Amino acid sequence: MGGKDTPDYPLGASFTGRAWSEATLLRLAYAFEQGTQAQRTSPGVPAL
Repeated sequence: MGGKDTPDYPLGASFTGRAWSEATLLRLAYAFEQGTQAQRTSPGVPAL
């Protein structure tokens, strides 16, 4: 992402909505994940 090093602390994003809006929230979160490709595995976490 832009050639910048990531910080040593965890960052996160929250998607919130009204009751029963889970399907929309999941679509938005998935689109965000695919669009940014920002997800990284923490150091020391074994591969699945």
